[in-house]
Amino acid sequence: MEKARLWLMMMAVSLMLASPWSCAILEATRPEAPRLDRETLKTWLSDPQVLILDVRQPHDWQDSDKKIKGAVRQDPNDFKTWAANLPKGEKIVLSRNNEGTSARVAQLLIEMGFPQVWALKGGWLEWEKAGYPTESK
Repeated sequence: MEKARLWLMMMAVSLMLASPWSCAILEATRPEAPRLDRETLKTWLSDPQVLILDVRQPHDWQDSDKKIKGAVRQDPNDFKTWAANLPKGEKIVLSRNNEGTSARVAQLLIEMGFPQVWALKGGWLEWEKAGYPTESK
């Protein structure tokens, strides 16, 4: 009887760990990257040690004719290719339409060993709405 109970418990735990629901719980417990407010980024625009990455989805990128002044476009779907070539000594700020998605990409960079990474608080939409510096793509 005790072996059967132990076996059932092991099966239940295995099923929980294999379910999408458990993946969502594990994802939710992953630490999130720090956020950087718009005002701070605005003061950093002229700093050559700051790299602003526009990681909007391709359709969002194509639907806009502007970007944050000095931002470099990187396709979030090709993350592994471009992330390996980033300089680790610079401050890196990621911007997307919303901050949650850019925070997930920023957290991946932190986990890869990049020491100074932030997601732009409020994202691209809030930056543009505030009338902060933009330029044509």
